[in-house]
Amino acid sequence: MNDLLDLLRELGECIVGKWFVWGGLMLGLHRDGKPIDGDNDIDIVLVDDAYIDYDKLPSSIGCQQYYMHKKIYRKGFPVFKPKNKWNEYCSYVRMLPENVGKNRCEILREASKSYGDEYIEPYFSNVYIDIDHIRINSDNIYKNKYFPKCYLKKKEVDSIQYVKYASMSIPLPTYLDEVCARHYGENWIIPDSNWLY
Repeated sequence: MNDLLDLLRELGECIVGKWFVWGGLMLGLHRDGKPIDGDNDIDIVLVDDAYIDYDKLPSSIGCQQYYMHKKIYRKGFPVFKPKNKWNEYCSYVRMLPENVGKNRCEILREASKSYGDEYIEPYFSNVYIDIDHIRINSDNIYKNKYFPKCYLKKKEVDSIQYVKYASMSIPLPTYLDEVCARHYGENWIIPDSNWLY
């Protein structure tokens, strides 16, 4: 996790606009005051028109578009190896807006049509940060097009809070009890090593 936090520190200096940490690191910092043991990546969210100033990124940091995420990674580490390339691709197909609500057979059928043309060979390292982007809609809800069930209310993004960890100030959304319950379920406060997204 230290390598990831170092990467986050450097990336944070290159982001223009509002952003915050999401996913497992957000949950761990809020619930436990530290990252979740075994969490192997960091997710961040860029809000509205926020962006990464790629000209400021150090030469030790690379970038790859990998399906729905942009991966910002530390060069010089082993390349990420998916456990199962087919499952990795099917997970991407399942998240496409046009496939939301389809059953497993329908997803597999869709994936088999495009796998040969759309499969992406990863070249990013296993020290990486996933970049997501959210925009506010007419209902004052922030959403990402790939994760329609996962949303944030305007009040949760309007003001960002900062948590001190590893000599860093890490930005998080506000109203985190509400956010975690909506994203992880009512038992979010109880660590569950078997939890899957």
